[in-house]
Amino acid sequence: MKYIGKETSRVEGAAKVTGKAKYVAEFAVPNLAHGYLVLGDVAKGEITKIDTSEAEKQAGVIKIITHENAPELAFNDKQDKDQLAPEGTPFRPFYTNKVLFNNQPIALVIAETFEQARFAACLVKQCRKARSQRNHLACCYSAWVAVKVKAQEMKQTVYQLRNGLFTEYLKSQLRNSAIPAL
Repeated sequence: MKYIGKETSRVEGAAKVTGKAKYVAEFAVPNLAHGYLVLGDVAKGEITKIDTSEAEKQAGVIKIITHENAPELAFNDKQDKDQLAPEGTPFRPFYTNKVLFNNQPIALVIAETFEQARFAACLVKQCRKARSQRNHLACCYSAWVAVKVKAQEMKQTVYQLRNGLFTEYLKSQLRNSAIPAL
């Protein structure tokens, strides 16, 4: 408790403000490789092809990992269970050609420098089949309005409908929504 509420001198403070301090990224490590992720640009879909040929020709590129050439790892085993992970299926990058979310990592470019990896990642071309996504907020709003109208027709509040007709009616409205997939 002797330091709480009191000014303390930072040992590295002077070196940091004068530019003499060395940060982690400034240490030279021999044979260090750098990676840069290529991200998917659809929210849901399927990768039909990834063209890495131009990126692989670039200077300094060591390897490009995709779902097509990812090495078999223990976490790719569906029987493998993480003791600390929450319930559900864990996300396994480069495991399948399925795109589950926007900006999902679909490739990893490994190169001698960060700049080379980033540049090569820009050259990776992805061909995909996007699946239409329903605008869930708009669907819920549409269903809510329909339920509210139904409640008014029945001279009840939405709260009163909640215990009976509401649940089934809401489900039917969400299933048969007139809102097109966006």
